[in-house]
Amino acid sequence: MFKLKVRLAALLVLGTSAILVFAFGVASLAQADNWTLQGSNIYNNNSGNVGVASSTPGSTLVVQGTSTAPAIPLVTIASSSGASYLQVTSAGNVNIANGALSGASGSSNFLQVSGTLNPTNSNSAQGILFTITSAGSSNQLQAAIKGTLSAGYTGANSTFGINVSNSTAGTGTSGLMGSFANYAAYNNSNSTTAGNNVGALGTAQGSSSANLGVVGRSFSGSNSALLNVGVMGISLNATTSVGGFFALENAIPTFATSSALVVDNASSTGSDLFVAQSKGTALDVITGSGNIGINTTTPSQALSVVGNVQLSGNIVSNGDICIGTCP
Repeated sequence: MFKLKVRLAALLVLGTSAILVFAFGVASLAQADNWTLQGSNIYNNNSGNVGVASSTPGSTLVVQGTSTAPAIPLVTIASSSGASYLQVTSAGNVNIANGALSGASGSSNFLQVSGTLNPTNSNSAQGILFTITSAGSSNQLQAAIKGTLSAGYTGANSTFGINVSNSTAGTGTSGLMGSFANYAAYNNSNSTTAGNNVGALGTAQGSSSANLGVVGRSFSGSNSALLNVGVMGISLNATTSVGGFFALENAIPTFATSSALVVDNASSTGSDLFVAQSKGTALDVITGSGNIGINTTTPSQALSVVGNVQLSGNIVSNGDICIGTCP
């Protein structure tokens, strides 16, 4: 039996059968054969590491590129028809494509990572960690993680670009002012920049029955929670601090002073600043001109009240007090 020294050029896995695709040449007829053919499979039988285009593999399998072109694949995993499912390129990029989720029920995933974090780890631990050390100077969108769902789903259930869930039982309770609580998603923008830092941005646009930029939903099925808050805003330690800002405009305004809440309708002429509703019926308003209506949505004076008024203090006026029809 002739013994061949094999030089591998690429690795390809087709379907459920593991097949090595290689170019080979006869280096020495006296070399030992480190590959064993068993049925339709071939496997390496040496006790050391395997190097593809590498003579000094430091791991069980090392695939070293021979091309400087970043798009040339080092490793390709493909279907039985040759369609590429996963590729690792010479630039270190990983591409997962052409997958088709199967299964009539249950959960199907293109990529699934499961495991247990180290319970004694003294440092922070993550199931998946993405670290981008440089984003360059492009004027285009830069993102460490981007999730896009663009398939034509027509079912009646929800769809998510990214779905994050946390069902742990941590005991941290300082999430409002500190960093210890159970978060489904934790966003921190901590850049030194001449621009703006935004912890979370919600944008909804398109042809739909309703576009909702941000929705906060807080509930407890057994009424066991001591506090449920749908949306909370906290702002501290700035020249001007605003706890919450709601506006009918698309630009950040100039804030006159610090405030727990600011509402602004600068770009929507005639719109009210505030409307209080009950079961879809408007009751009280603050108009764009500043008039306040209680039990009326069309206040003609600075304060218009439809109904009885009960006071426990004095009425102080620098002008006339008119009862009945006023001039």
